[in-house]
Amino acid sequence: MKSLFLVVTVATFAWPLLAFSQGLSLEFRESAPTDSFTIINTSACTVDANVVIDLTSSQGRLIFDTTAKGAGVEVSQPFEIGSGAEFVAKTPNINDGDKSALIALQGLQVGGKVVFTIDLDDTLPNSSLGQIRVAGSEIAGARVSVTTNATFSGKFDDNAHAQITMDSCPTS
Repeated sequence: MKSLFLVVTVATFAWPLLAFSQGLSLEFRESAPTDSFTIINTSACTVDANVVIDLTSSQGRLIFDTTAKGAGVEVSQPFEIGSGAEFVAKTPNINDGDKSALIALQGLQVGGKVVFTIDLDDTLPNSSLGQIRVAGSEIAGARVSVTTNATFSGKFDDNAHAQITMDSCPTS
């Protein structure tokens, strides 16, 4: 009787973990002088996908600040891969003032991650940290879409985290 209870308990707790783990997790981190994004493959398969980070609906009306002169304020930073370059198909073209970025992932292994730096600024007239620093709540509402053989989407929350859940592993 004890072993039957154990089997039922494992099955009950394993299902939600498997259902949640099919996708990509994104995290934004404010840092000086550069901000960073981390993309982690939380699925059970290798992922080839186009990931679009769209800041248009962010609470802080965020923009990418990639050059010293232009839409951003003071400190700027172009796109630069910190780790996981082998999983990025090509360096994205992100211009100063852009509100979206396309990151093409190729062969991102289970548990693998890509970390890249870039500067974000808010465009609010009055913000809690000023326009050169971004609070986690200011990226809230920014959309992320992941396109494999289908498109899945999600939003950043107040903690600067987005979880994109895919129905299953993509097929080629």
